[in-house]
Amino acid sequence: MEDLIIIGVGFPDIIQTIEDINSDKRQFNLLGFLDDNKNFDKQSILNYPVLGPLNWLKQNQNVKIINTISKDLQKRRVINDHLRSIGGKFTKIIHPSVNIKYSKVENNVLISKFVYMEPRTVIKQDTMILPLCSIGHDVIIEKNCFIASGCHFGGFSNIKENCLIGAGSSIHPKVTIEKNCKIGINSSIFTNIQSDKIVLNKPSVSIN
Repeated sequence: MEDLIIIGVGFPDIIQTIEDINSDKRQFNLLGFLDDNKNFDKQSILNYPVLGPLNWLKQNQNVKIINTISKDLQKRRVINDHLRSIGGKFTKIIHPSVNIKYSKVENNVLISKFVYMEPRTVIKQDTMILPLCSIGHDVIIEKNCFIASGCHFGGFSNIKENCLIGAGSSIHPKVTIEKNCKIGINSSIFTNIQSDKIVLNKPSVSIN
């Protein structure tokens, strides 16, 4: 069993995922949270303590960590780099309802409950996938992406690094979304999207 620390207090849903994992096959001893926001210092999140700022890890390196800071992907990437620089040891958190037998999932990835993954899917490091998504065969979701609840990815689609996909969005087969894009809630994407675009809920219409 591994001692586990959650980075960031803004996604308490992860506690349910960890408890479900432990009910299925005990794997993690959840010690609590780390967050640099002093307003959370010494508080409790769903009965788990906030132990201190991120640099707490410098003196406590025999733990595994998972980063749940997600609203700002640039900030998430900077924090991941910092955590690695101070010796943070990432793990992956995958809900027991998710079958990854024929998929590749890298470290510091969170996959929430009831995500359906077809074979030959690749989920790269530092990515979060929220509940009730379906991911078709041969899909690649690259580093540091955030996939909100209820998204659908058609086969052979490719989401490049640092992309945010809004809840309920559908990415059609063989579509590529280039890096640093934000896809709005309930969008349907039929064609490739260039880097650094914000896409609203009209098919493949973007704003610079």
